[in-house]
Amino acid sequence: MKHINLFFLALLCIVLGLTSCSDDGEPSGSNILNYDTENATAPTLATGFYEFTIRFTNRELSPVQGKKITAISFYLYDIPSEVNITFSPDQTISQPGEITYNENLSNLRANAWNTVTLKTPYDIDGTSFWIGIQVDLPRLMQTVGCDAGPAKSNGDWLYSDEDKDWRTFRERTSDSVNWNIRATVGD
Repeated sequence: MKHINLFFLALLCIVLGLTSCSDDGEPSGSNILNYDTENATAPTLATGFYEFTIRFTNRELSPVQGKKITAISFYLYDIPSEVNITFSPDQTISQPGEITYNENLSNLRANAWNTVTLKTPYDIDGTSFWIGIQVDLPRLMQTVGCDAGPAKSNGDWLYSDEDKDWRTFRERTSDSVNWNIRATVGD
């Protein structure tokens, strides 16, 4: 009887140890492409359509060329009317090209990291590309999270339907942040 109780006690300790090590689901590790650090806040934006994007250059992607992006993680404060993940190749170094992958998302959690396994993994072929989180805001809201900065090149692009322009968040506001958007790389 003592051996059984010790076994269950040990099992309980292992389970508690594994579940208590979570840092709120924040994805990290060597198989993650990102520019950000831990979540600090999210900008408050007016009603409208926005796309929060990060851009990876072919040079940054060379160590993972030939692999695939299997999941996207992003921090979300409030849940907007609509959320989509997009991938686009470069049109220029300051504007993505035509969207080549678009997935509408549902069942998202507010004030949390959301990880979405892609229905179709995205091939990393060495071409520079953009990863976007599109949101449609029905009112003044905080949505996609950001770190406390400083901003890194290509970590804070923002499209707004108000001016129909791609600019960095720094250019729009002078705030220096990076979006909490991360890509998981697999084989």
